[in-house]
Amino acid sequence: MGNMLASESSILESVKLLYGRASTSQQAQNDQQALSYYTQALNLIQSIDDTNQDIDQFQYDILLNICDLYIKQENHLALAKVYIDSALLIAYELQQQDKMATCLDRRYSIKISEDDYGTAFADYHRSLKRELKMKIFGGLSIYDAYLKMGDIFYRQCMYDDALSFYHKSLQIRLPALGDQHVEVAAIYNNMGNIYSSQGKYDDALDVYEKCLTIESSLLGDQHVDVASTYNNKGLIYYHQCKYDDALAMHEKSLQIRLSILGHQHIDVATTYVNMGVVYHHQGKYDNALAMYEKSLQIRLSVLGHQHVDVASTYHNMGHVYDDQGKYVDALAMFEKSLQIELLVLGHQHVDLASTYDNMGTVYWKQGKYDDALAVHQKSLQIQLSLLGDKHVDVAATYNNMGLVHRDQGRYDDALVLFEKSLQIELLVLGHQHVRVVRTYINIGNVYNSQSKYDEALTMYNKSLQIQLSGDMNSLDIGVTYLRMGMAYNDQGKYDDALSALDKSLKLCLSVVSQNHPVFAQIYNNMASVYRNQGNYDDAVSKSEKSLQIQLSAFGNNHPDIADIYHNMGKVRVDQGKYDDAMSLYQRAVSILVEAHLENHPKLVEIYDNIANCYDKQNRHDDATAMRQKSNNIRSTFKQTVTSDLASTTFKCNKV
Repeated sequence: MGNMLASESSILESVKLLYGRASTSQQAQNDQQALSYYTQALNLIQSIDDTNQDIDQFQYDILLNICDLYIKQENHLALAKVYIDSALLIAYELQQQDKMATCLDRRYSIKISEDDYGTAFADYHRSLKRELKMKIFGGLSIYDAYLKMGDIFYRQCMYDDALSFYHKSLQIRLPALGDQHVEVAAIYNNMGNIYSSQGKYDDALDVYEKCLTIESSLLGDQHVDVASTYNNKGLIYYHQCKYDDALAMHEKSLQIRLSILGHQHIDVATTYVNMGVVYHHQGKYDNALAMYEKSLQIRLSVLGHQHVDVASTYHNMGHVYDDQGKYVDALAMFEKSLQIELLVLGHQHVDLASTYDNMGTVYWKQGKYDDALAVHQKSLQIQLSLLGDKHVDVAATYNNMGLVHRDQGRYDDALVLFEKSLQIELLVLGHQHVRVVRTYINIGNVYNSQSKYDEALTMYNKSLQIQLSGDMNSLDIGVTYLRMGMAYNDQGKYDDALSALDKSLKLCLSVVSQNHPVFAQIYNNMASVYRNQGNYDDAVSKSEKSLQIQLSAFGNNHPDIADIYHNMGKVRVDQGKYDDAMSLYQRAVSILVEAHLENHPKLVEIYDNIANCYDKQNRHDDATAMRQKSNNIRSTFKQTVTSDLASTTFKCNKV
């Protein structure tokens, strides 16, 4: 008997030693080493035949920590479930309500990672009932339950309900801890996340600033929590198109993280991603790719090649290539992202739906409409299954499918899909959100394609009134004026068109540099108006400006440059300079063919115009051959050439 007790005592000493090493490794974020030590300790405990309450408590703590490490890894959620269920059994045996509530909390975290919101809510509701019954720690654990339930509603885009629970959390925290406590700061942070999702950016900045004031006072200026809040403020400035302010916030966050965490930490990688997103929207594509590459190298080193954050980085790189017109490269990046997500997350996950959606947008731009609809449909089925039919991601997919139908000339189908998108957005986001604005614009574009110019302008004016009355950025307002200018041009109201385009120009200049690609669109449309007025010198001048911006931003082979050459060719035809026109048309064709867009609907009009040029030069056989090329494409597509606003999903990182 004495020897058995001595043996158990020796085992417990070894367990304590291993537990201490595991805790140290976990704090140092050496997760694999921590898992090794915890597993060794657990095996030793389970070798003891007769355990007591103290040993069970110890075993519970080890199981909980192992579960936390697997939750953190995300691709080992099945293992996390095994360990937390074992911990829950011990909690039941010990009849300790607080430990049961903690286990339910971890099960909630696992279900959230799996996007299983219904089960997550049920687990946390049970946890809340236990904590209300126990009134653990003077109500602070009840706070945790309210906070987690707010998280569930937030992830389901039920923002008002989420805010309600966060306010309840705040009402518990403030009397217990005062207004200068890190837990109060955490609630302000979560409220800021909701205001950001609602597009209430000034409200978001207000609560983030409260959060920052508390953190700076209690933790000092060089703390990781302060860095996280700078990061979140940077995201708000990005949404407001205050790109310099956004970069300044992310730079502050980066310097703190580099100083405290070093150069090979995943939070540093996150900052690089967010800076890349800002550079991307500034039209600084090389800078964006450089940031994403820095992030990728860290994530590959720390997380390995089969991790969702690595997939996310490939995803963002795909967006840059997409906007550069490098569609093959874009699809290659999205495919890399997709393969990781399928392996790690399975076939039913919202990240997978996002990747399918963005692949669909690339196919749409390539004119591969059937392929686009096929992957959008895959995305939609996943979203409806996981998120229900009243989620903003579902609305975004309806929007993207509407764009495809519109470019197929199926205008009624497009309007049905845009209307579905709009109804969800109005329900979830309210009437004053940027997504609602963009859907109105897309509806207006359909009407414009149908030559229903008054209806189109009505939609654009709806967008404009929302933008002017709310917390909207000048770049988006400038784009709305751009659309209005295009509609006025199509109506033959050229003075109104130039007035709207001039407003667009001034608003965009107030936000981004004069080399941003948006100005290429504005100048190109100004050139179209001047051409219609017969003002050919001004038309050529504006086209040249548009061309220089595009060449500077994208190089020689972006598909949008083909549009400019095409429009310049039309001016030369009007001037009777047919050889010059033919040269410009051929440049447009070469760009599209080199971009693997040899069957794109844009080529229909170009080939038709080349044929007309040949006729004017009495080269009728060449004209006939060119019209045959045009008809071959036309037999597959109904032609439309107007660009719309696709809903792409950038993987920004909010902390």
